[in-house]
Formats: sequence, structure tokens, C-alpha cells
Amino acid sequence: MRADRAEGKICAQMPPTILIGFDDRPQDADALHLGVELATLTGGTLAIAHVINTGQAVNWHPRDDFERAGRQEPLERARRLLGPELEARSSFHTRSGGSTADEIEALAEELDAFLIVVGPAHRGPIGRSLLGTTAGHLLHIARRPIAVAPEHHTDDRLDASWPVVVAFDGSRESQAAVTAARALATAAGRPLRIATVAEMTVPAQAPDLPGAGEHRLLVSERAGEVMAEGVKAGGEGAEGKLLEGHAALELAAESVEAQMLVIGSRRGRMRRGALGGVPTALVSSSACPLIVIPRGVKPDLLVAAVSRPAQATR
Repeated sequence: MRADRAEGKICAQMPPTILIGFDDRPQDADALHLGVELATLTGGTLAIAHVINTGQAVNWHPRDDFERAGRQEPLERARRLLGPELEARSSFHTRSGGSTADEIEALAEELDAFLIVVGPAHRGPIGRSLLGTTAGHLLHIARRPIAVAPEHHTDDRLDASWPVVVAFDGSRESQAAVTAARALATAAGRPLRIATVAEMTVPAQAPDLPGAGEHRLLVSERAGEVMAEGVKAGGEGAEGKLLEGHAALELAAESVEAQMLVIGSRRGRMRRGALGGVPTALVSSSACPLIVIPRGVKPDLLVAAVSRPAQATR
């Protein structure tokens, strides 16, 4: 890794790289669209990656024919979607491996990418994200922020009043998410909203249970204190919003009128705090682009990349 990267800086001569995972799924066009948006926001260049799964074949084509057919078609489609101008500023990569997520993360390390963008999770017949999706796997292994595009992602979030929303529960992961969200909101000219969820173990439908009212009051008061801490970390102009209910459901509802949703991830480990397993659920339920800051990942490179265009125009 270059010395300037190790210090959390973006080299002034080298624009930052955004790596987009692109397959032959129709929804991967959503990832491409989001990657272009984020490249415009950060001044970054695009790297498009297609991974050929060399595990057990799941179709009737012989493996050799399947691989030959799959090597170029997705990248040619990506080129067509980008158009000549963006294609000329992008690089294209083909990898082979048993795990798409592992190969994308390895390529991101080679390219020194500061952000990985993937498409929405494939959904099963009951609407839930299937286990083993690329986005879900990346949440556990990535050493850089991950952006997940929602289904049918377009430019319909141009309403300037829609904020960048960041989930905050007081943990180190959520503090890192606030740092990233503040930079993104500033660069996009959007308001920053700190969302804290008061998760009640006593449901509102059972107010007569012994101690229910007192419990709900204490939980709400504590969540309000946490939210105030997040608003302070968000800086001037940040607003707070206290939600009540299941964290994943409440944040998914909040994403409906948000430009993007930023959240810290604990890599699926069982830990205290409201946001323990929420990022995985939001991969398939967020209505807006989801930015996940994995556990242990400092947002410095993302912040530097977002700040770079503004610095370059001074």
C-alpha cells in the first residue's frame, strides 16, 4: 500500500478508485448507476469487475463453454451502459474464483479501491434476501466501505430536501458511520439526519404489563441521549430523529425518503447495541443506496475522496 494511503490520504495526482461488481444479472445495472453517481461525487475513477464462479456448474452448459461465454459478455454490457465517455475513464477486470465476494475484495486490495459498489441482493420467492449473496458476504470480509444499490436505482432522489441518514447507537462503528455520512452530506449539499432507534422489549400493544410504562420511558430517554450524542458528532446543521421499534424495519422506512443511508457493521458478531445485525437486513430492504462501514474500517479514505473535488476547485 502506498505511503500516502497508509496515512489515510488520497494522492493529489491519482484519483481514487471505486470498484463495481458487475455480473450478468439485470439488477447489476443498478450498481453501475450508483457507482457513476459516487464517482461524480468523489471525483473517483471506475473499475468494473466481473467474477466467473469456477465452482460447481448450475446450468446445462459444459464448464469450458460456460466460462468462455461468460468472460466478456457482462463487461461488454457494462461498456454499453457506461457510454464512450465514461468507458474511456474506466478499467475492466475479469476474475475467476469460487466466491464472487472474495475475488472482488482481493481485486479491491490490488487496485487500492476506497469503495466497493454492488447491486441489490437477489430475492427469494418470499421477498427475503437469499443467504450467500455477494453483498452479504462482503459485509463479513471487506476492509473498505461497501455501497449497495437498491433495486431499480435511478436519479429519482434529486429532491434536495431528502437527507443523508446515518444510523447511530453510540458504538464505535456508528461513530465511524457519522464521520462518513457527514462528508457525503456536505459534498452532496444535503442535510444530515442522525437516526437512533429505541428498541422496546415490551411491545406497545401490551401497556398493562407490570413495569411496561417505566421500561418504555427509560429506553426512550436513553435513546434520546444517544441521539443527542450523534447530533453533536454530526456537527453544525445535523438534525436528530428518534425512532421506536425494530431497528431494521424503522431504518428501512426512513430510507424511503433519503438520498442514502449510512450504517456501521459489526460483521455479524453478536454485540450489544441496537445495530448488531441490521446491515445484513438492510442490504435487501433499504429503498435508497446503502453505505456500510465494516467493523474496524476507518472512513478516512472515503472522507478524503469525498472532500477531494472541493479541494481541487479551490
